[in-house]
Amino acid sequence: MPAQYIVTLVPDQHEQLQRTVCAHQSSARQRTRARILRAADTSQATGHGESVGTL
Repeated sequence: MPAQYIVTLVPDQHEQLQRTVCAHQSSARQRTRARILRAADTSQATGHGESVGTL
């Protein structure tokens, strides 16, 4: 299935999402959404194949 939305994050946004994912003070919903955005990011093509369901 083709991607519905193209997500391109600048490095600052990527770092902020990383902090949100690692922070235990943010809600589970915020962490999940941050993980999804990081996985959909096209500017950070690392080839690691990060899974959205991985904790």
